[in-house]
Amino acid sequence: MQAQYLKRAIELSRYNYAPWVGAIFVWNLNFAVTWGEAGNP
Repeated sequence: MQAQYLKRAIELSRYNYAPWVGAIFVWNLNFAVTWGEAGNP
């Protein structure tokens, strides 16, 4: 589901904002590292 949402967002930006958007950067925040360091199981 998330992949489809991301794909659609990139397609919309490509077709609707092409003159202004040259590149798109997708950043995935991985909270598993900080969650484990905080002493959570």
